[in-house]
Amino acid sequence: MRLLHRCLAAAYIIFVCIYNNGWAWDARPADLEEAFLLWASPKAEYAGTSQLDAWTLLTADTAATARVIPKFLGTPSGAVREKILMFCENADAASVGPAFRPHAVPDSPQLGLVLFCLSRAGDTESLPIILEHLSSRRWQVRSAAALSLGYLGRDARAAVPDLIRALSDTAPMVRKSAAYALGQCADSGTVTLTVVEALVRALDDDFFGTRFNAARALALLGDSALAMLAARYDGLSDTARYGVLLTLGRAEGAAGRPMLEKISADTAAVMPLRGIALKGLLDRKWAPADTDLAELRATDVGRGLWGMTR
Repeated sequence: MRLLHRCLAAAYIIFVCIYNNGWAWDARPADLEEAFLLWASPKAEYAGTSQLDAWTLLTADTAATARVIPKFLGTPSGAVREKILMFCENADAASVGPAFRPHAVPDSPQLGLVLFCLSRAGDTESLPIILEHLSSRRWQVRSAAALSLGYLGRDARAAVPDLIRALSDTAPMVRKSAAYALGQCADSGTVTLTVVEALVRALDDDFFGTRFNAARALALLGDSALAMLAARYDGLSDTARYGVLLTLGRAEGAAGRPMLEKISADTAAVMPLRGIALKGLLDRKWAPADTDLAELRATDVGRGLWGMTR
């Protein structure tokens, strides 16, 4: 009996080693479908063929692979959906566009993923399709469309007016996505007072994600936008001012410096706002070397939210 137990234990150990290291067999993919599933599997190495081998096969002809991958759009596996998107990010628009555009239909449960794939591949020809879905009945699709416009970046600058309207959407996630996209799409030719004012209003949005993305978008729009933003500071709510000061402290360029200096020295200003302004000056190395940090360290800002270090 002991001998039997030892044999069974040895057989189990051998099986585990084979399963974990792929020693016993070499299941090379027979076609692109099998290669994709192998690459997308979290245990791809167990089949004896590494994910790198499968990836090499998939990228040898990206156009052919792109024609195959849409078959897996409905797969509930998060790993598979993640790998679909990863492939599109690394493939060219000429391969992904023709293969995925036919799947961008309004009633498709996978429409959001399709829009992400098209935009991540940089398929500018899909811009009209994405814009069409920005007015979808489903807020999830509208949010995905707005994010996709942001992924296209400056190539989607024509969508700026539509994104401004999306900042007033009833769904918080759509407003959040639109604020992000405006920071990615707008350029020097489309940064107008209308764009800046729309983002400034979004700084007072009920949803934190919208406020955060609006502040980040303003920081990306350049000195002219920051200058217009600073000029409107006094008319903003404290919530919006909070976002503005965070933006000015992180933005490139020096357009926000005068406002940060003004607020940090204003003894009548709310202390957290003064603290944020002073920290922005310190982070940008604009504050005098002998700045007294005692007052800032006494606030919530200094005590830990941003980790006051110097």
